[in-house]
Amino acid sequence: MAVGKVLPIGMLEFAPQFFGCDNAGLLGQVSAPVLSHYGGSDILVDGPGNEAYSRSEFPSGGPAHLEAVALPGINHIGDRRADTRDAERGLGPEDAAPEAKAAIEDWLTRIGY
Repeated sequence: MAVGKVLPIGMLEFAPQFFGCDNAGLLGQVSAPVLSHYGGSDILVDGPGNEAYSRSEFPSGGPAHLEAVALPGINHIGDRRADTRDAERGLGPEDAAPEAKAAIEDWLTRIGY
């Protein structure tokens, strides 16, 4: 975040703007169905940290329309490659890990989509 304030390049530029936002209480205002899909090997998003944040926002259990799933071994873009830059090398949705596709399809079915 501090580096992004000095070197406004790509994701570094985004970090100070995003992390400087006070989002306390906003999750509870969301009324649409939401699936937070975390990769267990994601180097950009802390899945366990986000799950802990969700638990802290809803100590008695979250609303049924908000759901989080962490998939071990999956990276930021939903596949098993260690390097997320592989997405720039011609990978598409068909390259997603089967368990990532299954988690999304299961959630869509459960919400009636």
